[in-house]
Amino acid sequence: MRLHVRRPERRGVVRRGAQLAVLGPVALVLTVAAVGAGGSQHAGATVSGSGSTTCSQTSTIGSNFNGTAVAPGGYVWFSAVGKVSGAGSTAVTLNVANSSVTFGGATYAVPSASLQLDPSAVSSSTSFGGGGWATSAPTTFAGNVFLTGLAVPLPNGLPKGLNPVGWSATFTTNTPGISLKWQWAAAAYTTFSANHADLGVKPVDDNQLSVYKNSDHAGTPETFKSYVTGGARGGGGSNFTGSLSATASVNPPCTTTTTTTTTTTTAPTTTTTVPSGQTIAGHIYDCSGGSPTANEVLGGYLSASGPSTVAVVSNPLAPVAVNAGDYVMSASAPPGYQFVICGGNATVYGPTSAAEPVTVPVAGAGVGLFYVTSPSTTTTVPATTTTTTTPPPPPCTTNSVNMRWHYSANGTSGSWSGTKTAACPGAVVMGPQAMEGDLKLTPGTTIRVGYDFTMPGNNASRLLNVNSPTVTFTVHCVSGAAPSSSTFSVPMTSQSYSFSGSGWFPSGDQQSSLVYQGSLSAPDLCAGGQLRLDAGGTFTANLG
Repeated sequence: MRLHVRRPERRGVVRRGAQLAVLGPVALVLTVAAVGAGGSQHAGATVSGSGSTTCSQTSTIGSNFNGTAVAPGGYVWFSAVGKVSGAGSTAVTLNVANSSVTFGGATYAVPSASLQLDPSAVSSSTSFGGGGWATSAPTTFAGNVFLTGLAVPLPNGLPKGLNPVGWSATFTTNTPGISLKWQWAAAAYTTFSANHADLGVKPVDDNQLSVYKNSDHAGTPETFKSYVTGGARGGGGSNFTGSLSATASVNPPCTTTTTTTTTTTTAPTTTTTVPSGQTIAGHIYDCSGGSPTANEVLGGYLSASGPSTVAVVSNPLAPVAVNAGDYVMSASAPPGYQFVICGGNATVYGPTSAAEPVTVPVAGAGVGLFYVTSPSTTTTVPATTTTTTTPPPPPCTTNSVNMRWHYSANGTSGSWSGTKTAACPGAVVMGPQAMEGDLKLTPGTTIRVGYDFTMPGNNASRLLNVNSPTVTFTVHCVSGAAPSSSTFSVPMTSQSYSFSGSGWFPSGDQQSSLVYQGSLSAPDLCAGGQLRLDAGGTFTANLG
């Protein structure tokens, strides 16, 4: 197999009055290593077992940011993409580790990643979980494939023309003869998510091999692309990833060893001494009484990503020595509690998920604060029992809500419908639409349905009631006979969502269980034969 190289390009829309300038080279370093079965990988060193193969090479790319500054509160989305050749008819796995981006005097840890190229695959996908990216794709396709990416919050904004910027990573594979041509890009966003699982990243450039059948480039954060703006290496408009850097070719030489041979390659390393008083910490506090407290609620989890990586720990996060810079602290709510806006700067993405930007100054400390509430808190004192219920946030009485829905059965992808703006309060009707094409179901097959929503421009704490959500499918019989009923419906439970911000709720990830609010076993409407849902379905609900 050979994948052709697309020349670096400067993509995007330059708005009238804006000036973009290339301000000079930016150093970008990539370390590529490959380890075969039986070997042990160490950063830059390999101790081989019997018959192991090791490939290693260092690559450097120069680039720069453009002349557009990013306003405080924005984000930069960094994405690395590439083309792999030399796989032939063999499945190949490339693992990305020890990856980081450096700019503005700070270094940010990039999540690890795994890329699987399989000659038998007919589609591609990218997901995020367990702290890392996972991408799968065929060995042959048009354009680039996504490698890894990082969202960096900018509470203080980003000056124009920042230089230098660097990216380092370690790639591993056990397949000799593999070569890589890679690039990176960066785009600015006014609204984004610190939870990479919510981004909906497009896995490949190809417009047919993923659920995103469009002309967007690999690495596009499809869920948030409407919030792209000028800055970093992008010009806004339809430039969702920013312009690509120059292309670097990596052809790692391979060494085959035996049980009696040890091959060691020493790579340059940089050791940074972290001041003992330079720390990051986090807490999940109780706000069940409606006011902030310093009462720790145990059972939740905290982690942080930025110049250093802080692994997931149970609340509280005791002070940990880290490098100075801007971090994103992520939190999961303790069982029986949900996040609320009760002070601090946290963004609540759903009842059990929140994140907050935390800055660690040089020789200083940064602290992330999150607040949760129990729907009903009972306090018992002698001879008296008092029940205090936290008042709900105001409903969306004067707002519009963007909604979308989806369905899945037989392992289909669960692609989102188009987005529709609905008044709140009010009724919403979407469809008919057949996102899964000519879907055929055997009676008894489980079909799952669900939805998510966003309130553009919202900065307040809100309550949205989604009442009587239902998806009604039109039925044909695969046999060509007339069905005993021309439709069937999948009802969902009415739910109330307490949220803040303008992200997708309860999740923007089409694979998340949070966005499958109902399911049903397909009824027998075709005398035991298969049902055909080629006409799709219609979503209805009442919002309040």
